[in-house]
Amino acid sequence: EATPPQSRAQMAAAGGGSGVGRESNPNLLHLLMACNALSLLCQLIESDYSTNRDIVDLSISSLWHLLKNQSGAQRDEYSFMLVEMGFLTAVKSTGGNLYTENNHTTLRALSNIIRYLSLSTDYIKERICDLLPTIAEVFDDFLVETHKKTQFVSSMILLLQAVTQLSKNRSVSDLLEKNGFIERCCHFLSFRSIKSKKKLKIAYRTELYTHALNPLINMCKLSHRRQEVTAENGIVKNLKYLLSEYKHLQTPLRDLALTLFTELPHSSTARALLWESDSFPLFLNLLQDSHWFIKSVEAIAVWLPHDTDRVSRQLLADTALVRLVQIFQFSEKSSFGKVLEPLLDIVKQSLPLNKMLARNTDIIQQLIYQLSHTDALIRLGSLKLLSALCTNALEPKQLAVKYNLLNHVEKLVYNDSSLLVKSV
Repeated sequence: EATPPQSRAQMAAAGGGSGVGRESNPNLLHLLMACNALSLLCQLIESDYSTNRDIVDLSISSLWHLLKNQSGAQRDEYSFMLVEMGFLTAVKSTGGNLYTENNHTTLRALSNIIRYLSLSTDYIKERICDLLPTIAEVFDDFLVETHKKTQFVSSMILLLQAVTQLSKNRSVSDLLEKNGFIERCCHFLSFRSIKSKKKLKIAYRTELYTHALNPLINMCKLSHRRQEVTAENGIVKNLKYLLSEYKHLQTPLRDLALTLFTELPHSSTARALLWESDSFPLFLNLLQDSHWFIKSVEAIAVWLPHDTDRVSRQLLADTALVRLVQIFQFSEKSSFGKVLEPLLDIVKQSLPLNKMLARNTDIIQQLIYQLSHTDALIRLGSLKLLSALCTNALEPKQLAVKYNLLNHVEKLVYNDSSLLVKSV
């Protein structure tokens, strides 16, 4: 059957755009604007996909090559013009069709365009929000039929990368939450349970996990409400699985999982689920990790006032005390000062733990040693912690005599350059 003349002309326009798009020319945008090519390509994308599949595919491919061959300010200029020419409106009517028609090649090109747009200015990020319902629909279809749609994984990864970029903008982050992207990102973390001969390859699963965690971290940072939403959508179970799977590997994925995991004690729902799943020992294990001991102590300090008796009992166990003492092995690190404040909060909240730590010679001697540290904040934190331990010790005067504390404190009073240290 012969192709109608109008369709042949549209095919030529779409294909010609693809050819021009492969060129890297600083004057190309002005040329395309002069002949109204960007607007035409956006209009062609809105064609009925069931009858004009080739035209839509070629138009999307053309726009993808146009963006791909630009960089920096020039790419931002292209992105702006694409949005102004109605690209996002066109995608809203086409994006879902690409998925239902199993056209993974064109969906990948479209996902790449959206990812590139998400790397642009805040104005472009806010305009992309028009596409959130469409992206959510594509995610939902994929999540329901993953075992049948493994060829779309690369597109899902690209769209998740776009969501990550969008989640860095506060106002856009609110819209992502309203459109249910916290729930969807949590669901992307549960792919291991798929029972199919076409299981996702480990490399793909790892990428999906990574790019699903990034926006969750951005959205949940400093937001207890959003942490509650992640907890209600299985984040504790999923993070425990990731931390078990990547236990012995220093990988970006493990670090991302730990970043979110150590924030969970801020959420009451998450704390309950952490207890249910016996996750507290994981926080104690992190005390031995030179990269994560600070976050772990901070998490315990947040958790303790909400569940003082249970957390205290865990901390008073022999293995936990050993790990608390081991924190001081990292005292030569410049980051050691950051752990002193949450440690102080912990000993103030738990009197039994305070008294137990005050009897530990290694801790007292290490704190005394830190009183001569070159960093005034470390001297200040060590002095405050030492003061708290001595105040609540069973025999504070004997402790002061045993470690010659009067002499050490007098040196600070007369010689320390920091007024804060002197005042304490």
